[in-house]
Formats: sequence, C-alpha cells, structure tokens
Amino acid sequence: MVFSEPRFLLFFLLVFGVHWLLRHNTPRKYVLVIASLYFYGSWDPRFLALIVGCATVDFVAAGRIASAQQRGKSGKGWLLMSLSYDLGTLGFFKYFNFGVASYDALLTGLGLDGLRLELAFRITLPLGISFYTLQSLSYTMDVYRDEIHPTRRFVDFAAYVAFFPQLVAGPIVRYSQLAADLRNRRESRRQFADGMGVFIIGLAKKLLLANPCGVLADQAFGAAGPDVPSAWIGLFAYSFQIYFDFSGYSEMAIGLGMMVGFTLPANFHAPYRATSLRDFWRRWHISLSSWLRDYLY
Repeated sequence: MVFSEPRFLLFFLLVFGVHWLLRHNTPRKYVLVIASLYFYGSWDPRFLALIVGCATVDFVAAGRIASAQQRGKSGKGWLLMSLSYDLGTLGFFKYFNFGVASYDALLTGLGLDGLRLELAFRITLPLGISFYTLQSLSYTMDVYRDEIHPTRRFVDFAAYVAFFPQLVAGPIVRYSQLAADLRNRRESRRQFADGMGVFIIGLAKKLLLANPCGVLADQAFGAAGPDVPSAWIGLFAYSFQIYFDFSGYSEMAIGLGMMVGFTLPANFHAPYRATSLRDFWRRWHISLSSWLRDYLY
C-alpha cells in the first residue's frame, strides 16, 4: 500500500474520520498507533515484530537511562543495549544478503559451487527499517544526553516511531519535534487545507513527473546499443526520477501529517540548484544529513 494508490486514500480517509470524531487526544493516539501498525503490516505482517521490538527496547532503555542519571549514574549500559539492538538489527537486514552473495562469489572463484548459500539463505529487507530505526535510536541518545525527558506513556512513543505518513520514506523526525503535537494537538481547517495542498503537490511530483521520467530512463538504458545523446537523456531522466519520487513521497508525508495535526520538517530544498557537493548534501534528504551530523559526527 503506497500513498499514490486509491486504497491508501480510502485508508487515510477512514483513519482521519475516526480521528476527527474522537475529541480527546489519548484515544486519537491509539487510533494512530493501530492505523500505523496496520499500514506497516499490510506490506508484510512478519515484520511487525521488528518495529514493535524496536519501540519497546528503546522506550525501556530510555526510561532506565533517565532513572540511572537521577541516581548519579550514566546509564551507559542501557544506551549500549539500545545501540546494539537497533544497529545490529539494521545491519543484519541491510547487509546479510550482501554477505551471502560475497561468500558465494568467493566459493565460485575457488570452484566450490556446491557449497553456495544464496539460494538457501536469503532474507527480505523490511520496508522503512532505516527510517524508524534511526528515529527511535535518536530518542534514546537524546535522553542519554539529557536533551529531552523520556515520556512515561508508551503510546506516545509508539505513535512517534510508527507514525504511518513518514514511516516508509521519511523524513526522519526527532522526538522533540513531535513531543508538543503528541501531548496536545490542535487541528484547524486552515491546517487541513494546507496539508491537502502539500499532499497534492507531492502526489503530482510522483505521478506526473517521477513516473514519466522513469519510463524515459528505462527506455534509454534498455536500448541494445544507446548512443551518446540517449545515454545523457537516460542519465538526466533517472536523476529527476529519483528526486521527484523521493521528494514527492516526503511532501505527501508532510501533508498527511499536517492534516492530522503534526508538523514534520522539510526533507529537500532544491538540491539540483546546489553550488557544491557540500551544498548538495545540505539540500538532499535534509533529515538524514542532520541526523548523521548530530549523532554520528
């Protein structure tokens, strides 16, 4: 189920209708959590355990870190547990197939084809695992740094981690950016209208720009012997395809969030107008580059 499908629009209208009928914030958060888990499970129900496990481990770890720091301790052990679980899970699903393929290539080079593992051991990459893992991990690290206070309500944290509008394609959000909206959201007709406008712009980028660019790129690269002009056309078409596709999904997420009372950060800022590689990095997938800057570097 993707944002550009009619069944997603029906799903969102149902969620929004129930959300609007419930006047109290707490039951609204439960609706968002249930809807988000249903949305994620519609891709593959087996991976629901991953996102629930990630949220549970980091919620518990952050609470233990805060308790340890109140007693004058660092809580570093709980931080390491959170890091190990999140990065271990992410690394396993991201690189297991690559490791198996590399191992098989080595065996092929040695003439031991009978011992290849790729057909027996191959796993599916869970959808959106990078986004919700990094997002959840940032919460634990912010608590450890004493930059935020951990929430005592698991439903708040689960709604933050599994929030379905930005679960699949970002932007990556910090808990501090959504904490106020989670506690007390105030929707308005103006906000809903603005959110619908942003969503429509993102949907137009996907359907009217990204998809045609993708067709053009496939035709250029699929030719038996493309000439130089065709190769350049394919290159530019593919470049605009990935930009309009990714930024379109990000804007659809921002628009959907606005319609239910959440303010999500912008994720792109005209990256192809950059004047240098550094400037491009600041403009492309802004939420990821800022995450790497703040938590890795």
